Amino acid sequence: MTEEQKARAELKDQFFDVLQMLDGRDATCQLYGKHVMAVKFLAMQANGKHYIVEDLKTPAGTMEHAVLRTGDTMFLSFPLNNVAPEANSMEQ
Repeated sequence: MTEEQKARAELKDQFFDVLQMLDGRDATCQLYGKHVMAVKFLAMQANGKHYIVEDLKTPAGTMEHAVLRTGDTMFLSFPLNNVAPEANSMEQ
């Protein structure tokens, strides 16, 4: 395995670690319809084309579960506080 392949594999592993850490976290997303919506992030496809949310709060009401396309998403943001609580416990 070349150094570039090793670096790509490491980045991919880190990306999946971040997705795992975000599972179940509250988030805010905006689709191209310009509505900012509150969601709870559940998962993302490995290829990054879709992500799954629950409690999608839209102007028309709340959807229990939804699959959204990343191509239709302007942004998906997460609060930075307490992103990795297990990291804090490791430091002590």
